[in-house]
Amino acid sequence: MQNAPHNVRSEFWKWQHASITFEQVKSLSEFLVNERIEQPHPLHIPLMTALHTLYGKPLKQRKEVRVGEDIVPSEFKDIHASLITMRDKIHAHTDVDGPTTATNESLNKIVAFVSNGNVRFAVSVIFPRNIQVEKIRDLADTLSRKTWYHAEKIWEKQMKGVYVKDGEYEVNLSENASEFLRPLSL
Repeated sequence: MQNAPHNVRSEFWKWQHASITFEQVKSLSEFLVNERIEQPHPLHIPLMTALHTLYGKPLKQRKEVRVGEDIVPSEFKDIHASLITMRDKIHAHTDVDGPTTATNESLNKIVAFVSNGNVRFAVSVIFPRNIQVEKIRDLADTLSRKTWYHAEKIWEKQMKGVYVKDGEYEVNLSENASEFLRPLSL
């Protein structure tokens, strides 16, 4: 099997992981829009939580495999910032001092609905509307293609002309071995 330095394998892993993850965000965004999944659909909140946490994964990794925010095109900076804030302050962590409205009201509230003496509690959350989810899809598509390009450059340089036998492999992130791919071990 072809050998490569640890830093090259880590760099490839970073870009490939990001590309796959952004592609998942794109697919999830398309699903939400196409199926018209909005409040009060029972899957709306779990799918929105998944969308926000998936989006942040490549950007919130440990330093050596984290994608820098400089890959976000300028036309998407606002939606990117919103996704990261929502991920950090609402979906991955619920911070009491989380994001606020234009009138400085917290978005992270426990609200009570009272009807005929019965009380039901819920967490108040604001979500992007379908038109914004379409923009998230476009951002995720752009980032998936951009990160795939970087991964593909490394793959071509390291693996050009190398025959890999049929099988299942993983990108080797071990510092104690130098092979680019190794047989998958679960």
